[in-house]
Amino acid sequence: MPDKPLLLFAALIFPFISWATLLGSYWTARQRKGQGSSCVFVPFIGPLLLNVYLSGRGFHGAIHLLPWIADAGTVMVACAMPRLVRNEWRTSRFTRLFTLKATGGAMQAKITFHTHGHYALTKQWQRRAGETGIISLGEVGTYVQRADGLLLISDQGPERFLRLQGATYRAHDSDSVESHQLHGLVFARTDR
Repeated sequence: MPDKPLLLFAALIFPFISWATLLGSYWTARQRKGQGSSCVFVPFIGPLLLNVYLSGRGFHGAIHLLPWIADAGTVMVACAMPRLVRNEWRTSRFTRLFTLKATGGAMQAKITFHTHGHYALTKQWQRRAGETGIISLGEVGTYVQRADGLLLISDQGPERFLRLQGATYRAHDSDSVESHQLHGLVFARTDR
């Protein structure tokens, strides 16, 4: 077993990082009026090590709950976990209905459609060695199936329409950012 002061230090450093960055990002948001910085949350490790330390010191019972409640990283991740799991489930392979794929130049696009009206779009670019630029992009959102095609509504706001043309879908969008556009791509359907 590691030296007890070293174990205590290791147990406290992770909650300290979580609390320090949480307070730092709060302070930054207040000072910069609307701008912020990201927190660094390291959940579970600190409370787990602190419980080992407390057990080694002879503490038992409800005192072991205190590190879990006092660690900002663990509390924040526990609060976010249901939403993260729900979002992952919405576009998982278990809920997938069908897939559309298209290629345009060095870019490949794939849209998976899922139960309850959700979709996931991924775009990938094949870059030559030394070439700079975006290599992957993704978005999620909801879709509405219509008689003449599919209306995609991104969670970030932009809308796209995939017009049904025989067995394929042609993309129409008004997104002004070139890397986000699908306009003109012809998607072929594959099951699952």
